[in-house]
Amino acid sequence: MIERKLLITTLIILHAGAIINSQKSELQSLKSPADEIIAGKGYSEDTKSVAVAACYQPISTALEGQKSSIFLSSSLSYYDLQERLGYEHSANAGYGLFRAQINDQQMNSLNETNFSLSYNYLYRVASSNVSQFSYNSMTMLSQVGVDIYQNGTNPLFRIICGEKVITQYDVGAYLILSMIVEFESSDQKRSFTSEVSGNIGSFLTATSKAQQAAQKTKINGKITITGQQLGGDPTQLGNILNDQGSCSLQNPSECQKIVQSLSKYFSETFPSQFKKNAESIWTSPLVKLGSFAKGYNLRVAGFQIGESYVTKEVEEARSRLIQARSSLQDLKNNLTNLQTHYPVELDSEFKLQIEITLKKVQQNIDQFYGADECWMEPYNCVEVAEKILGKLQSIEFENHVCPTYYKVTSVVKGHYWRTGGKDNQGNTLFGVSTPYYYSGGWYIHNQGSTCWLAANNQSFYAKGGYHDQGACPIDDQYNMNITVDKDLNLRDGVIHAYVHQSGGCRADYWHDIGFSADQLASPYCFNGFDPQSYQEKPKSIISPLIRSKLREIEEFQRKSASI
Repeated sequence: MIERKLLITTLIILHAGAIINSQKSELQSLKSPADEIIAGKGYSEDTKSVAVAACYQPISTALEGQKSSIFLSSSLSYYDLQERLGYEHSANAGYGLFRAQINDQQMNSLNETNFSLSYNYLYRVASSNVSQFSYNSMTMLSQVGVDIYQNGTNPLFRIICGEKVITQYDVGAYLILSMIVEFESSDQKRSFTSEVSGNIGSFLTATSKAQQAAQKTKINGKITITGQQLGGDPTQLGNILNDQGSCSLQNPSECQKIVQSLSKYFSETFPSQFKKNAESIWTSPLVKLGSFAKGYNLRVAGFQIGESYVTKEVEEARSRLIQARSSLQDLKNNLTNLQTHYPVELDSEFKLQIEITLKKVQQNIDQFYGADECWMEPYNCVEVAEKILGKLQSIEFENHVCPTYYKVTSVVKGHYWRTGGKDNQGNTLFGVSTPYYYSGGWYIHNQGSTCWLAANNQSFYAKGGYHDQGACPIDDQYNMNITVDKDLNLRDGVIHAYVHQSGGCRADYWHDIGFSADQLASPYCFNGFDPQSYQEKPKSIISPLIRSKLREIEEFQRKSASI
């Protein structure tokens, strides 16, 4: 019996981690493998996850209710989809950054970027596995729980068993069909989003509506059709996904075969995998979907549960890890977007600088291996965070990313009005393809962490008139082709553009016209990454409470070994 107790304690200490979940009112989003949930397990507020041991004995368990949720006639955004599935998309979820599971990676593939949108369609069937508990400290523990509880003397009980029982969790299956639209710039994405007004309609007609919006706004892009299934018979879905799944946004006809096949699968094949038997329970394979509910804190049942290991120090250490890791991921995403979505060919030396910087960013990201210990073992979190953050390299983007010399030609359009007209309009320029030209010296205006393009206070004259005669209409459009071939001196500038025509009309009073980050010249001038910003304090001193908790653990282990 002595060896058994020691073995249980040792194994559970070694495997005391799971995955942090952002708290919701009742349902929690499971970020660890869903199979970790079984009847009799608890939830640890210290680790923000399902506990590792099944310490509690339910009075009864039963499957209750069969629910179907269908979204095929209208699409769901990435965040709406997560909400329907019980996933947590808040950045504060924390542990999901450090231990992403396969289902998380698949879900993240649908996440929208500065250059993409996802339109998602969902079919979900579910039943709830509901457990009833006595909430009596004398009868509620399983034998494993009794061995770990040790009559309330084990300080790790709150981590190993959890201080709240899981009262229900969902089992079932789901099917997700998605149309991902990728654009050449974020401005194209904004134009497209404005044109479709949020919802693109049913899955069957989504590609044609996307095509109409693209043709009307004169933008290019790519459509990708994907599908994901959990539970049931996913092999049937795999047979369909072998067909052509990507096509041009301007001509999506090549995607129509897979769209029609998936639409039929959604409406006919997938539902047939879940016919009910005589007991009214789904007959096809059910899986744990990840969402669950938890009960009261077990102190109300008379359990002796020690104080939390998550002190203010631990919360700050976790926060620093999350912020640093998120910052690095943002830098990686932006640099990758610069590589793949810049509107013109990048200079070879500039591309090499980006690759070198990306490698450095990835090396920093790799340092976060083991960061999950900050949640698995909160009493060691401060030291874990300091060790990881201390290994991160500084990245100075002025030296590594922003070019000192650059040449690019790109077409933009704007508005103009009569001399003396309003000077607070027409200050948004975005890429188009038209034949009217302007030229001149241009400089980069560095404002905060974004590079803006501005003129050097000179007038630029049209090489061709916009109107042959007559007065110019106010707020009309014109186009210009801008060539940047200058040292990128970081200074302010004001565009003062004149359009001369036979009728004497001209446009002026354009002030501080800026270009969004994916526009001309160098679109990504970052402030850089400084690990010291996540290490605001000198090496932390372990608080008296944590020291006392560590002593409790050592004393408990010493006594157990001597039995």
